[in-house]
Amino acid sequence: MFSLNVFRFQIERLFIGANSIADSTASELANCLHLVKELHVENCQMSEIGIEAMRKALKRDDVVSLKMYTIHSNVNRLK
Repeated sequence: MFSLNVFRFQIERLFIGANSIADSTASELANCLHLVKELHVENCQMSEIGIEAMRKALKRDDVVSLKMYTIHSNVNRLK
């Protein structure tokens, strides 16, 4: 697996669709949310552990400007 943290630029929009997101992937994504301006999550499922990792990341000061869009995902519980 690669890490988005190796990039030195901002990601305008990140689309994640029709996936079951593993806990390790959710944790890695949570660590990189400061690089993303818009996160689109459609038809995805995440465990409680993954959701909690994302929820904690969304509270960080460097992530507050992130716009998140969720459709047909259990990730809606992050909001």
